[in-house]
Order: sequence, then structure tokens, then C-alpha cells
Amino acid sequence: MKQALMIWIDNLFDSNAKRFTKATYLGILEERGLSCSESFFKDVKEKLKQFGVEVRYKPLDKTYDVDKKDNEEEIFKILYNLKYLMALETFHQRLYQNSALTKIVQFGYDSQNSKGFKYLTKCVDAILAKSYLRIKHKRFEKEEVREHKKIKPLFLKEYQNRWYLVVEPIENRDYMMFGLDRIIEMEILNEHFTLNQPIDYGMFNNAIGVDLRDEIALVRLKCDEEQMNYIKISPLHSSQIIEHQDKNGMIFTLNVKLNHELKRLIMSYGSHIEVLEPKSLKNYIKTEFEKSLKKYQ
Repeated sequence: MKQALMIWIDNLFDSNAKRFTKATYLGILEERGLSCSESFFKDVKEKLKQFGVEVRYKPLDKTYDVDKKDNEEEIFKILYNLKYLMALETFHQRLYQNSALTKIVQFGYDSQNSKGFKYLTKCVDAILAKSYLRIKHKRFEKEEVREHKKIKPLFLKEYQNRWYLVVEPIENRDYMMFGLDRIIEMEILNEHFTLNQPIDYGMFNNAIGVDLRDEIALVRLKCDEEQMNYIKISPLHSSQIIEHQDKNGMIFTLNVKLNHELKRLIMSYGSHIEVLEPKSLKNYIKTEFEKSLKKYQ
């Protein structure tokens, strides 16, 4: 059922909803040497409903689509995460059947960042069981080690192949994050917690990366023709809106926090992207490039 469900989700992503009928879906399964039971369609609708996704059947044209309820981005995230997790599980199973996968599927490797992977399973177990964690964490800024004897793990966040554990506020601070690659020790305590407040799973929606300290602002950018198509198919952020485009380039906007990750991302494009607004961000990028230029004079 897992592979059939992944194909089902692919079809829900398809913008041409009229294509997604029961007949065409069964045809796709047959082409891939798969099949499903008569109860599959009902079972999938019930399963996705548990994840907050309502699948609708339209008897008139015999098609399926998703009730987006004016929240298309959130529905997309749920389906994407569900498919991604199932794909990882499928890959894990096939790995034991075929060792050649380690050669034909290659992931980026970083000896520092990869250290945190060993804590992923512990974090998931603690989150699902609502168990306190005790950790020793090496701070990035000062290289000092601090022990947190009882923290409440909420969820995991991945950014650029690094994993972060988001925990409930400590010491009257906002939500805190611990990079798993900076954790030295972790222990699941035999003590369960209750939440003091609902979890804000959307706290990163207006941020590029994991830095939540800065204000949200409308960012206007201009890119040249060389990078235009790439940025159109690989948006810098989900809030990206194209304001104007022609053969010479494109002006687009983002509604994001003016954090370090945004600045670093813009600078990674070099001369291909120009900041138009806000002025504070424009001046920051200009100053940083001027500093860099002096080093080559």
C-alpha cells in the first residue's frame, strides 16, 4: 500500500485534477506492476484525513482532488512531508536488499554535521512519548558546554542537511533550538511532560533557515536573466511573488525575516541579485561586498 499511496500523493500534487480519476490511477499502478484492493480508495481518504487532508470525490467527472480550505501551502507541506518520510522508509528497506544503493544514491557528507544523525531516533522517541530530555550542548558562539537537565522536545527541523531540535521555551526565552551536531550527550528521562502552550509548528513559515530573531519585512529583489529561470523554478522562499519580468531579468518579492540566512542566501548569488528594498538590507549587502572587494585590492 505504501508505494500505491506515494503515487496517489503524486497525483494529488498534479495541477491537472481532471486527469486524476480512479481509472487513470489504476492504469498508472498497472504500468508499474502494482495493484490495490477495492477498499484502497476509501482507506486512503480516511488515512489522509488523520493528517488533516480532506480528499474529495466528484461523481460528475469521477475525479479526486484535495479540499485546500484556503490553506494550499499547509496542505502541500503535509503531503510533501508524508511522501518524504515514506520514501525514506522505502529506501531503508531496499538498502538491506541491495548494497549497491550506497553507490548509486549519494548524499552530501559533512563529518561535523553528520555527528547529529545518531540522535535523530532518540529525539523522535522522546517527542512521541512526551518524555523529558537531558542534554549537554556545545554552544556555537562561545564553544562552551552547557547542560540542560530537563527540556521538553517539540519537533525536529531540517535545514541544509543539518537537524535542529526545537524545545519549549527555557528560562523565559522564546522557543529554543539545538543543533544535533552540537549535542555531546543526550538521555531520555523516565519522566513525562505536558505542554504549557500549543506548539507553533508554523514558526518558521516566514523565515529562511532557522534564525527567528529578526523582524519580518517585504523584500524586493531584482535578478538578471542568467538566474531568472532558476529562481522561478527554485523559489528562495514560499512567499516569493514575481512582480515583473522581461528578457533582461525579473523583480520579485519575499515576505521574510531579515535574518542571517536571508543575507547569506542573497550574497551567494553575487552580482546576479540586487536588493531594491528595504534600504537597511540593501545597505548591509552593499557594505559586505565592499569589505570583500577591499581584500582583493
